[in-house]
Amino acid sequence: MRTSIEIQILIWIINILCGGFFNMTLGQSVLEKTVVDKFNVEKVSLCDAAQELSRSCGISICVEETKTLSELDKDIQFRALEKKSTVGITLSLKNESVEYILNKIVKVDRNYKWEFDESTEIVNIHPVNNAPLDWTLENISINEKTFREIFLLDDLLGLKEQKIAFDTEGGNLSWLDLHVSLNANSITVRKALNQLCKQLTFKARWELYKKDLENFGIQFILVFRGYGIFPENNNSKKEMD
Repeated sequence: MRTSIEIQILIWIINILCGGFFNMTLGQSVLEKTVVDKFNVEKVSLCDAAQELSRSCGISICVEETKTLSELDKDIQFRALEKKSTVGITLSLKNESVEYILNKIVKVDRNYKWEFDESTEIVNIHPVNNAPLDWTLENISINEKTFREIFLLDDLLGLKEQKIAFDTEGGNLSWLDLHVSLNANSITVRKALNQLCKQLTFKARWELYKKDLENFGIQFILVFRGYGIFPENNNSKKEMD
């Protein structure tokens, strides 16, 4: 019989040979076990569907949405061969796992996929090809900087060059002065945002959505959004045995 140490070594070897597949499986198991009692959205954007699911399960789901709601609607109509307007994502599900719901959401538009970031336990939904945040940051070193400095004052992630504008959308903006750090080599901007989001002191997620402001050199808007878990008594979240 193998010892626990031998088993751990075997898992480590398998993980290396499979290029991290085992870690991905572990992450997916969390999403399989977390069950949402009710998930109802009607005619919403991908970003709004993700916000609702985050509130329902307590897991941050971050989105790169490269289509406006009307563009998404046209794609849905084309695939369904319907002439009537659907205007976005409509789902009504009960007692389903987060993984199942994610699969249903991306099935609406197969140009998107979801991934689980094991290092932050954040789910990312982004285009299969040519995702806006696929580009890589080399030797990023941010030490005890505020969100205000990173995104508004110094543009430390180089978002402006990619025609991405940062927006606070009002509300309580005290979080902009929270100090965070990020030190990494060859990391995608997507994962960099995950790392920063994880350091916020409240439940939060980020989203990137299309905004056609070419006259101002802007194609996308990046925002961070807080979300409260609903309901507070966690009836909408439970673990499968």
